[in-house]
Amino acid sequence: MLGRYFKYLLQSKTRYKVHSPFVFQFINEVLRTQADINYLNQYCSRLRSNETLIDIQDFGAGSRKQKSNKRKVKEIYKNSSSSPKKADLIRRICEFVNNNFTILELGTNLGVATYAISQSPKCNKIISIEGCPNLYEFSSNILSGIPNVELINSDFDSALPSILSEHSLNAVYIDGNHTYQATLDYFKIIQETEVELVIFDDIHWSEGMLNAWKEICSHEQYHVSVELFNLGILWRRSEQRKEHFTLRY
Repeated sequence: MLGRYFKYLLQSKTRYKVHSPFVFQFINEVLRTQADINYLNQYCSRLRSNETLIDIQDFGAGSRKQKSNKRKVKEIYKNSSSSPKKADLIRRICEFVNNNFTILELGTNLGVATYAISQSPKCNKIISIEGCPNLYEFSSNILSGIPNVELINSDFDSALPSILSEHSLNAVYIDGNHTYQATLDYFKIIQETEVELVIFDDIHWSEGMLNAWKEICSHEQYHVSVELFNLGILWRRSEQRKEHFTLRY
């Protein structure tokens, strides 16, 4: 992982070496915007000291840091949940060029990113799928009462096709089942729709994830691909020639 990060640093560009007006705008309006994560403080404070023990059922590659399936909420938050900074970045990526968006999230976990996205004034609805029944139950309780959040307990393979066919989605955020084949399979389904924005989390999680990301970037349906080391971002922009950017963040 450390070696891949140094390679990323060598390859990544600052805004001064980016010639795409769209990506230059993205850097200025999203990446260089000072993040205000105060709105996440109360939500995250309920997690970082929570002693509740949850029996985790892993459907994907599992956790690299936690070997036991019985994990405290505070340990899940520390080791595998989105940080407030990342969750806010996901929100701002979704808001960029989307004034009113509906998004599908694959992998609710503790709902940090779910909550952050839901708080955007531009978020019409976030549908979030969690495979583990016990994580789903916990997150359902803590996210209850938020009108633009819909949580679904299902494996991704079963739920993804029907949700894509039943909802007009602007974006999909994939943060679960970090395996090569699953990532490619989900993308294959998504690329047949009109989804404009796809965000992949943890693209350097493993060699398989990185290979999947590289293959995905070559597909013609999405014209702009951006790597921020941990995050991979795709946009449909038919008016723009196909380009890939590795950006310093």
